Amino acid sequence: MPGNKILTGPADMVIADVPTPFAIPFGFFPNKKDRSSGILFPAYGQSDRGFFLQNGGYYFGINDHFDAALVGDIYSLGSWRVNAQSNYAYRYRFSGNTSFNYSVTLNSEPELPDYSKQKDFFVRWNHAQDAKAHPNQNFSASVNAGSSSFYKNNLSNVNNFLTNTFQSSVSYSKSWAGTPFSFAGSLSHSQNTQTGAISLSLPSANFNVSRIMPFKRKLAKGEIKWYEKIGVSYTGSFLNTINTYDTLIFKKGWEDDFRYGLQHSIPVNTSFVLLKYFTVSPSVNYIEKWYLETTRKKYFPENDSLITYTKQGFVAARDLSLGASFNTRLYGMVQFKKGKIAALRHVFMPNVSYSFKPNLVNEDQGIYHYYPSPTGDPIRYSIFEGAVFGGPNDGKSSTINFNVDNNLEMKVRQQTDSTVNFKKLKLLESLAAGVSYNILADSFPVSNIGISARSVLFERVNLDYSAAFDPYAVNENNQRINESEIDANNRLARFLYGNLALGFNMMNKRKEYQSEKGNDRTLADINKNPDDYVDFNVPFNLIVGYNASFKSKETLLPGDVAITHSIRFNGDILLTPNWKATFNTGYDFTNKQWSTSYFSFIRDLHCWEMRFNWVPFGAQERYDFQINVKSSVLQDLKLSKRSRTAIE
Repeated sequence: MPGNKILTGPADMVIADVPTPFAIPFGFFPNKKDRSSGILFPAYGQSDRGFFLQNGGYYFGINDHFDAALVGDIYSLGSWRVNAQSNYAYRYRFSGNTSFNYSVTLNSEPELPDYSKQKDFFVRWNHAQDAKAHPNQNFSASVNAGSSSFYKNNLSNVNNFLTNTFQSSVSYSKSWAGTPFSFAGSLSHSQNTQTGAISLSLPSANFNVSRIMPFKRKLAKGEIKWYEKIGVSYTGSFLNTINTYDTLIFKKGWEDDFRYGLQHSIPVNTSFVLLKYFTVSPSVNYIEKWYLETTRKKYFPENDSLITYTKQGFVAARDLSLGASFNTRLYGMVQFKKGKIAALRHVFMPNVSYSFKPNLVNEDQGIYHYYPSPTGDPIRYSIFEGAVFGGPNDGKSSTINFNVDNNLEMKVRQQTDSTVNFKKLKLLESLAAGVSYNILADSFPVSNIGISARSVLFERVNLDYSAAFDPYAVNENNQRINESEIDANNRLARFLYGNLALGFNMMNKRKEYQSEKGNDRTLADINKNPDDYVDFNVPFNLIVGYNASFKSKETLLPGDVAITHSIRFNGDILLTPNWKATFNTGYDFTNKQWSTSYFSFIRDLHCWEMRFNWVPFGAQERYDFQINVKSSVLQDLKLSKRSRTAIE
């Protein structure tokens, strides 16, 4: 019955031309173009919480713009989870999805000492505005917030389980056409699942005036004068933030810990060419910070206690900085008439900059207060301690910065039967070094020396290296002294720490002769569930990441080690035209243990698909098996089985 339903007589299930013992006396399949509601069949299995039914519930096909689903898990030993989710979309306007999870996890038995009952929740919201909806304003949202233990206490994929940070942002921006004005505001959240620390910005807002040139002539004649390039801009920033822990949030009086302020920044800058080859860029930046409350401290000698409190009232902090930069580029070229190498080019990029910050603070302004210490000596503190934008600069500085960068490229000849083509290769994308010198510093005027390098080897391997060196020596107690390393040990600097990262990505080309292979999934389904999609047209894909860090003995803290390194592998391989294996694993050489690993084996059964997932060890240790129809129309026609799961 077109546009209504499909009715069949007796039928048996055949997978990849292999008959199975499963049969039905008749079949009834809805075939409506309109949205329909219905039951979502659960997966079954067994875990340390007993037998369970997972992701079962009901789907509501409300209309063409909005749907909803209510699903959940239930365990025979009392644990349960419920999830309300929805998708919405309006063409040329916006689209998004929401999800709210709430779970109750029971561990052990109530009569036993290790019994616990944990309540967790997790909220997701993704919203995107279509670019055609409004040319000058945009609203977007990406919310991921909940209990730190949610993924530990609920069955999830490995990527979710390994996530240590949840971040959220709801933002709105607007610009006024034909003017330099723009506005951006956001609500943001960052949460560490290991420590439980939460940082909230409710809200943060910025009003910007893009760079304008007040001295530029409307009708310029002749060459542009240097003062016509002077540009002025403005940024006003408001921030209301709190740093707390998930166990304290929403408790009584938690809102008193919010810190807020308003900052004005007015940079003035210009640039001009000197002697045809050198670019000079002078600048001035004025910053003013406004607060309605500041910090006070009071010491009570009778019980040796110190209290910190806030005092209401408007207070401003001001800063001024002046600077200039001087840079150029030097090119070197070597050409070869014969051989595979056609040319080598070296680019040397030196940069010298100077910055000066005057001291705008004096004791009469009341910015610094004192309280007595147990020894009787007064302790100085700033009333701007803990302020969201900080206080004014304490003292003045006059600093010269030296930086150099290098780039090395090679051009090679590629000989064909009739022509010679040239290919450019980057041997060294960057080799940089930098150091600064504070003219007004009484001691240690030279900063640490930083070195970094970045390159791509054999067009496959990404290499990143960074290191820091100290130009000052240390005494026998590993304490830094105001004596240069050259005078003490006859060397330029002392190694502090370094980091090395190697990344290797190798993907084989798609097999075009398999491009028509059946994989009846829409692009929307793939984007919604990317982990469920497997491309059998790619023979193999391998990503290897190696990370190592090095520390000198002088910088080691108790419990630290001098060298830490680990390696990570993930990718997939086509075992046969219909079998594919995916993997994600790694090894920590320092702790001598494997990281959380995940393996999956997928069998293409033409219209069907079989999948076996395995986590061999760790807190998410488990396996699950599923066989399902590929078609998104029949996505609920599946059989799932999960193993016992060991969750710590």
